[in-house]
Amino acid sequence: MDNDQVPEYRKTVRWFIASAIALLIGLFGAMLDAAVAGSAPGGPALQPASRPSRMHSAIQETRNTNNRR
Repeated sequence: MDNDQVPEYRKTVRWFIASAIALLIGLFGAMLDAAVAGSAPGGPALQPASRPSRMHSAIQETRNTNNRR
C-alpha cells in the first residue's frame, strides 16, 4: 500500500465501522419494538385480521366441502 493511500483506507474503515454500528443499533431497535409490541395485551401482534383473506376463505370452503363427504 502506498503512503498516499493510507488516509483513504483509514477513512473507508471508519465509515465501514460506523455503518456496522448503525446496522446493529437499528437491529436492536427493531427487536425491542417487536418484543414490546408482542407482549402488550391487544398489541398489534395479537390482533386478528379485520377480515379473512381470499386464500383463507378458499381454504375454509375446501375444508367444509371435504367434511361433507
